[in-house]
Amino acid sequence: MRIRHPQSPRRRALIRLLAKSLATGALLLSPATLIVSASAAASVPAATHAQAAPAKSTKPFDGFTHILHVPQEYKTIQSAVDAARSGDLVLIAAGVYHEEVKVASQSAGITIRGMDRNQTILDGQSTAAGNGFYITADNVIVENLTIHNYRGNGIWWKGVNGYRGSYITSYDNGDYGIYARTARHGEFNNDYASGNVDSGFYIGECIPCDALITN
Repeated sequence: MRIRHPQSPRRRALIRLLAKSLATGALLLSPATLIVSASAAASVPAATHAQAAPAKSTKPFDGFTHILHVPQEYKTIQSAVDAARSGDLVLIAAGVYHEEVKVASQSAGITIRGMDRNQTILDGQSTAAGNGFYITADNVIVENLTIHNYRGNGIWWKGVNGYRGSYITSYDNGDYGIYARTARHGEFNNDYASGNVDSGFYIGECIPCDALITN
């Protein structure tokens, strides 16, 4: 039996403050640039997994084959992910989404990005038994959003070659916050995790792991 501690208003305010402070940074645009909020932008290092560093661009959406907008074009994150293919960007507007998103092999090589780290929120409502994201596809990037209140993990890459989680806030989940298992060539950067029943961050069962964790 897992016991979930109630989250006080003071703690929620602290989480929002810490997430906002982590989200701010210098404006350095590239194909991996994040739109962190209406008033701040932050840069993300180029992915380390099995691909050359992209050339810098002054346009944050350069370098993607297609951009799939949620919910303007696709009502759910899952439907956009299912339609996306390698090189595509799933761009999620600010809002609260009650989904368990699964990213399977046909969607390898995609990027899933929130428009606002603090306002693009996946909320499991403490009832969803699964994960915010469960990823079994190679080279999938998730960035710039918040995940909380899942009874499983906030985000989980399993058995993949190549992954990255950047500018993610993951808190009050039933297992791990940001999780990579039997996965290689990955990176966690500029993330924040708190209040998860197990650890905030986990990388394991991978020899070698070839993983990088920063900030």
